Amino acid sequence: GHSNVMWWLLQHTPDNGYDMDKALHYAVKNGDIALTEWLTSHGGHVCTSKAMDDAAANGHLDVVKWLHENRDEGCTSRAMDGAAIGGHLRVIQWLHENTSQGCTTGAMDGAAVYGYLDVVKCLHFTTNGDGRSGSKRAPSCCPVVA
Repeated sequence: GHSNVMWWLLQHTPDNGYDMDKALHYAVKNGDIALTEWLTSHGGHVCTSKAMDDAAANGHLDVVKWLHENRDEGCTSRAMDGAAIGGHLRVIQWLHENTSQGCTTGAMDGAAVYGYLDVVKCLHFTTNGDGRSGSKRAPSCCPVVA
């Protein structure tokens, strides 16, 4: 990403009429937790669940956790679907343990297409085959994320 450019602009031209919400979504999507926190404290608002969905799909677990703890928008099943398609096992495990949205069958299909066997196994053991969360106990193939 180009977070360094965003930081420079914000520091050197702070009142230039930037779309703080757009900048915040960019920071979230690109996993820049420091910029996410700064923009939120300076007027940026994440307006939809798409922010957490995008952070999860891009494997940015620290941002997913931060949004979960500090924002109310939450996520949709697209978060776990995107994380599965991207092979982000730790994100999938965290979403499974901390949210109730689950995933669609596209999660396992996508993980299989891209060759993420560990993700396929994890989804097999943690969902009911229809994307809804099954057992809350993490199988041995899924790391427990603190």
